[in-house]
Amino acid sequence: MVTGFFVVIGVAVVALTSGMMMDMVPIPSAEQDANVVGVWVFTVAWLAVAWRLYSVGVYVGPAGIRIKNVHKTTTLRWSAVKQITVGPATFMGLHLGAQAILIATIDGRHVPTTLIDQAPLLPGGHAFQEAIDSLNRAHAHSGTTSSA
Repeated sequence: MVTGFFVVIGVAVVALTSGMMMDMVPIPSAEQDANVVGVWVFTVAWLAVAWRLYSVGVYVGPAGIRIKNVHKTTTLRWSAVKQITVGPATFMGLHLGAQAILIATIDGRHVPTTLIDQAPLLPGGHAFQEAIDSLNRAHAHSGTTSSA
């Protein structure tokens, strides 16, 4: 939903900017071509960021969990997952005042996910708990659940 908004805004900016550069501003041809290329480079970058925002999430499969953030993707095999926990949600080291689902690994790391309690994308009070339950069920069905 949010990504669609970004795409529409990006396309509108490109359309308006291209139209202004081609029709309204008397620019020599070579300079106009360079400006149009710049607008299209901006458009491609904008759409790449919009696509990345669209694909942010936690993906569960038979082999493990893939956590996609805006800036990186982390893949964990089920055999590396110790348990699913809840801890403070952070962004760039700052606490957000909410709880997030964390994946505890057998080597002692806690990998944060993008699933945050009370986030606007998780309506109601049950969605967060349902996400935890779903991840725990998937971990249990993987056959690698540790007893610790």
